[in-house]
Amino acid sequence: MPLSLTVKLAAVIVAKKATVYALAWSYGFPRVYRRLSELSRWKIKSRQHRKAIQDSMKYIIRIPNRIASLHSSKRLH
Repeated sequence: MPLSLTVKLAAVIVAKKATVYALAWSYGFPRVYRRLSELSRWKIKSRQHRKAIQDSMKYIIRIPNRIASLHSSKRLH
């Protein structure tokens, strides 16, 4: 039975996210954050907007650790 287009698209999206995560993991998340911060300083002139973007980057980078800690704390209880 052929897979639907939605399932194929979802698989590609998940694979892309996993690849980006693996590359960031090997390069180092602090270095990724630093490079993105440099890019935002170069491209975005508004300090408020730059701060909001940097806060968002921190939150996004920390999501996998938060998910893992939630998962491990639920397994302990």
